[in-house]
Amino acid sequence: MPERLLDYSQPLALLLAIGIDAWYGDPVALYRILPHPVALIGRFIAWAERGFNRESDTESRRRRAGVELTIVLVLGAFLIGAAIQWLLLALPLGKLWLAVVM
Repeated sequence: MPERLLDYSQPLALLLAIGIDAWYGDPVALYRILPHPVALIGRFIAWAERGFNRESDTESRRRRAGVELTIVLVLGAFLIGAAIQWLLLALPLGKLWLAVVM
């Protein structure tokens, strides 16, 4: 019976997450302490833009820097997401927690 209940954990967690988001919205108090992940990515891109996309550099150098930045961002997002998923799935009812966080 518990295994059958877990089959419904992801859809139920998704509905729960949608309900909480509709009711509460973004956690403003949390974002005062820790910026939203999209804002952090934006800050990183702005920093990289200033440091690696100088007008004095050649076009090929600027292109290579852009490709490297893209690789770093995608790989970083993948690794952070994989770590969060691994940690949540290690918890009891991990699929439920993963669905709520997502």
